[in-house]
Amino acid sequence: MKKQYIGLFVVMMGLCNACSVEQEFVIAPKAKKKYISEQQDLELDGDIIISGTNFTGALADLSKIVFLVMKGSLSRVNARVDGQKSGLSKLERTERYAIKMKIMQELDRFIAEIERIEQRLDGFMVSLDQKIQTE
Repeated sequence: MKKQYIGLFVVMMGLCNACSVEQEFVIAPKAKKKYISEQQDLELDGDIIISGTNFTGALADLSKIVFLVMKGSLSRVNARVDGQKSGLSKLERTERYAIKMKIMQELDRFIAEIERIEQRLDGFMVSLDQKIQTE
């Protein structure tokens, strides 16, 4: 009887050891670090140049539209100063006022958005400059 228990104990110890040995082989794979090549870095610089050019073009188009809006407002103000009346009815004037109010609100929203974009880009540039200086 003692031999059976000893045999059973040996078999159990063998199973425990076998299971624990297999656990050592089950190791989480190491995360591979991806390093960027010089070409990829330069291609990204090229993409930044293209995006910057597109952004500048979009800002130029927006500036043109804003200039035309301002020009229209300025001509209406100057005409009124010169003594000309608009000749619009109350309803037309009210509708025009609502549209001009929406334009002004959009301009204010655009200004706030552009300022936020400028702050984010400045932050990125500062961190990039610090990274370059530490290298």
